[in-house]
Amino acid sequence: MSVRVRSDGSRDNRAILRATTNHLHTRTTMDRKTLSIVTLSITAVVLVFANMISPTPATAEAVVAGRDYQAVTTRMQTGGDALYILDNKTGQLAVFAYDLKEKKVMARDVRYVRDAFAGR
Repeated sequence: MSVRVRSDGSRDNRAILRATTNHLHTRTTMDRKTLSIVTLSITAVVLVFANMISPTPATAEAVVAGRDYQAVTTRMQTGGDALYILDNKTGQLAVFAYDLKEKKVMARDVRYVRDAFAGR
């Protein structure tokens, strides 16, 4: 920082004030950038951790051949996943879902498949 000295020997206070203000502005800008980077980094770590501990939804990935039943999972309209099990011998279709209040899997409905197509 260069300080101007007037012909009468006094310093130019405006130059000192400008230099100090510029130094403070540069430091504040750098602090804001650092704070932003730290905040975004912490947010990224929290999101990655939350994604790792979140429960995986139920899926029916395999079909059992030669058996008397079929199973499939799907999303319910009310939220959550449902397990549909079709008994090929009796023609009954059962729907099971996890009940949050009871904290267990409960049968939602059991019906004959032919009843679904009776009116057609």
